[in-house]
Amino acid sequence: LQKDLRKTLVLAEEVNAEKKRLEEKAEILRLKPPEAKRAEPASRPEVLDRSPLQDADLIRQVYRLADAEVDLDGISKKTQLTQGEIQLILNLRGNRFSTPN
Repeated sequence: LQKDLRKTLVLAEEVNAEKKRLEEKAEILRLKPPEAKRAEPASRPEVLDRSPLQDADLIRQVYRLADAEVDLDGISKKTQLTQGEIQLILNLRGNRFSTPN
């Protein structure tokens, strides 16, 4: 019994030390200013309910605007796509027949 009591006391001390460490950590996080916390990246909401036909129409619209020599910023404003998405669509246009079968 004495042996078990000593083991229990040692474990209780370890638990209390860990509890204190975690409480100190929680207090530090509470005191941290909101700007210091990691900000969520700002992103536009994804549109997941578009049909393939709507996507195809959007791609055709990007091609038409690019053929009309509208700049990336203008295409972006008219299509609500990012400039990276537009650039990807335009790059794929040039590569569509170069892939092996």
